[in-house]
Amino acid sequence: MKQARWAVMVAVILSLTLAVVLLPGCGGGNETHTIDTTWQGDLRGMETEPPDNDTGVGTDTWIHVFWPYSQYQPPATFHVRVEEQDSTGQWNGIVTTLSQADSDPQGGSWWFVPDNALSPGTWYRIEVMAPGVVHAAITYFKTEGVKTSSFGSIAMNSKPKSYKPANASAGTKPSGESSIEHVIVR
Repeated sequence: MKQARWAVMVAVILSLTLAVVLLPGCGGGNETHTIDTTWQGDLRGMETEPPDNDTGVGTDTWIHVFWPYSQYQPPATFHVRVEEQDSTGQWNGIVTTLSQADSDPQGGSWWFVPDNALSPGTWYRIEVMAPGVVHAAITYFKTEGVKTSSFGSIAMNSKPKSYKPANASAGTKPSGESSIEHVIVR
């Protein structure tokens, strides 16, 4: 009896140790990108592509966070996170990569590429937060098509909206660290 209890205890400890070691390496967390700029603004004037409440967005779209108006500057530090709504209505972060080659920090423009194609017929949100700002800036968009089910196939638009930088090559992924949340720091 004592040996059985000991074996169970060892098995539990080994399982917990394995979980602690493996879970942090499963992607996610946050990645800090240090950018040399003079920005001292806030979230006012920020826009995104896809824009708020856009629908029919292609599953291969990139995410663009930018400040297009000269009177509004990006904050010195901000966080960007893209989330997908699941079937229960919960929001879960997706892994993206900051495309440094396509971004223009001096011009107030950052491109993020989802590491996997977005799910069809799904709502997404782009959340941008800055220290000292009470409310995050959140925009929502929905991808083209219909979610798959055992009852039918995916219906896709023939010409979905796709947002990518002008010089982005089809099928190419930027190099860089993948993360669920990116922290841009001046």
